[in-house]
Amino acid sequence: MLALVRSLGSTSGSNTSSTSSTSDNNASDSSAVAYIIAGLHGDKSTLLHEWAHARFFLDASYRDLSHQLWDGLDTDARRAIEKELAMRNYRPDVFVDEFQAYVAENPEDFGKRWAPKVRDANRQLRQIINVPRGLL
Repeated sequence: MLALVRSLGSTSGSNTSSTSSTSDNNASDSSAVAYIIAGLHGDKSTLLHEWAHARFFLDASYRDLSHQLWDGLDTDARRAIEKELAMRNYRPDVFVDEFQAYVAENPEDFGKRWAPKVRDANRQLRQIINVPRGLL
């Protein structure tokens, strides 16, 4: 996936990720990559979700937008999403990454009650996610 992301020119900005297991990991060093991405052929939902993780890891501007959207959530929505992510066994240090991947995939992923609160985040993330044509 990393080679595909690079070959399609789908990265920009700094490649250093704050979510990696080592603070000075760099995506240009494939031995430092902290994610394994998998999915089934034809499963467009999973591919979009995992592509969002790749973008978060590789693209500083995408990662920054994800943090801004997370920080801009109202208190009730953020608490509900944090609770949901914790129930899915995610650690708090990956909440922003998981939030953006689920919201980019489907604004109703955290329930219809919160969908109106994350619809704009879905729109903004989808505008810059840059999924290559033909992949979805």
